[in-house]
Amino acid sequence: MTTRLRNNIVQVKEFKDGIVRYPQNARGFTFSVTDTNPTMALAAVTEPTSLEQALTDPGWKKAMDEEYSTLMRNHTWDLVPPRKGVNLIDSRWVYKVKKKVDGSVERLKARLVAKGSKQRFGIDYFDTYSPVVKPTTIRIILSLAISQGWTMRQIDI
Repeated sequence: MTTRLRNNIVQVKEFKDGIVRYPQNARGFTFSVTDTNPTMALAAVTEPTSLEQALTDPGWKKAMDEEYSTLMRNHTWDLVPPRKGVNLIDSRWVYKVKKKVDGSVERLKARLVAKGSKQRFGIDYFDTYSPVVKPTTIRIILSLAISQGWTMRQIDI
């Protein structure tokens, strides 16, 4: 199959209405480096693909240490001894470069997430829970912001 991508046929998209497109390269985004954050001393910051690769970079190591200390401080999970017939849930690190609006690096974010796909219904868990916000709650927050004269730029629900 012949495609435009395989033949290096690229059509530059023209953006209108003030939309800004930041340049990309094949290995990741290229960011401007600021003097205020010494961990961003690289011209091109890329997300690591493995734990070993992340541990070689002091910026990613610091992000992982912050995530782990937050999990321990909040008592997110407890280590328990393995029991016969109970599935152990593995975890993995997920890395993300957080950017400012202008495309410069704001911070490096590391998350320790559980591999929930290894769980079995009726054995490892019995119920699922998904928090849903009620429209009444949104109206209360918005009316409170208006009555107090707060400026709202964004609301995360």
